[in-house]
Amino acid sequence: MPYRFTACYTLGKKLTEKNIHDLCKSGKTAVMKGFKSKNGKQFNAALRLVEGKIEFEFNEK
Repeated sequence: MPYRFTACYTLGKKLTEKNIHDLCKSGKTAVMKGFKSKNGKQFNAALRLVEGKIEFEFNEK
């Protein structure tokens, strides 16, 4: 049975069906570009699902 999703946004970034599918299936997305922090700075991060909550996962440099 196919699932229906409505548009989901987090910090100015629209999540696609693939992003949501990846979160549900593997608990993590690929790195996504273009999130905006509260002070307006852009950053890149993957999303991961931890105990039912979405968290950011940043690449360590």
